Amino acid sequence: MAPGDWDCVVTDSPALFAVYAGLTASGYDLVGTELGDPLDELVGRLRSAPWPPSVREYFAAARRGGGGVNPYWPRAYLLALTALHLEDAAPWALREAAAFRDQVAGLAVDPAERGSAAMAWLERLPGVVANIMSAPFVAPLRAEYLTIVAERAPSFDAAAGTAVAAVSDRLGVAAGRLPGLTLLSNPLQAREETDFIPLHGRIFVIMADADAASIAHELLHHVLGPRLAACDQVVIGHRGLLAPVIERMRAFDYAWADDEASWRRVLEESLVRAATLWVMEGAGDPAPRRGRALESARAEAEQGFAYVLPLLEHFERAWAGLEGFEEFVRGGLERCRHFQR
Repeated sequence: MAPGDWDCVVTDSPALFAVYAGLTASGYDLVGTELGDPLDELVGRLRSAPWPPSVREYFAAARRGGGGVNPYWPRAYLLALTALHLEDAAPWALREAAAFRDQVAGLAVDPAERGSAAMAWLERLPGVVANIMSAPFVAPLRAEYLTIVAERAPSFDAAAGTAVAAVSDRLGVAAGRLPGLTLLSNPLQAREETDFIPLHGRIFVIMADADAASIAHELLHHVLGPRLAACDQVVIGHRGLLAPVIERMRAFDYAWADDEASWRRVLEESLVRAATLWVMEGAGDPAPRRGRALESARAEAEQGFAYVLPLLEHFERAWAGLEGFEEFVRGGLERCRHFQR
């Protein structure tokens, strides 16, 4: 378990509930339910509730047309981010509008998804949330939601402890130096989706089910991402590695063009996925541990994340601590360059 100086909170966001209530009402169909379970019943009631047409129309815009593995990325994420910038009660206003706009403008997503039209849509959210939360039928629906969330809270706390201990032990970073975590259980979103939002010096992690590997993944973005940005000349010098994987990365929305920004995003995601496998397989007998990690890396490669496997091997053979990170990245990129896909 992580030491006592580590900071973690498991909580709830009323505005986030409003966002996913609206998404569900508008047709969001990625949540996994079983017939007759409380979540399935809640989803059914949210879809059949007498929402004003304006609510359904607003959230219907979150679904993108065309291809992509997740048709709600990044718009559902942007709505969740906006929700966390709102006050926790009426009038649900943006706390710091300028900071909100700056955060959206700096996101590593398709520029078309964070432009002026997208910003105007997001800035309408406070009024939409107000309409949702003032509807007379919402209080019992939210009570059902909170019951499901409360049942899952202990598993979230335990998963976070496992993740923090794993990241701290394998990277050699004291748990007290890791950012504070605010975990939000959101059973109305896809189980495969974990949203990571840095805010107020903390990392907000939104997910349907507690999963230590997903929490570790988001912590690793925080630890490794800035260090990767500091190695940008090395990264951009290997931009040619984007071409062999760009089509699959477009499908996952980790790339939107054959450009430097897309390559940075693809590399960071590949590096963090490899690091997550390495970190989470850090305990136990080495042989089965490595076998499980390699099996997972091959599964990532089959999906299109071709560089996870060579980067995992690089973590296993060459990790020497954060102090030599630039040389580590240089070696990892060379390993990717010579990797036979």
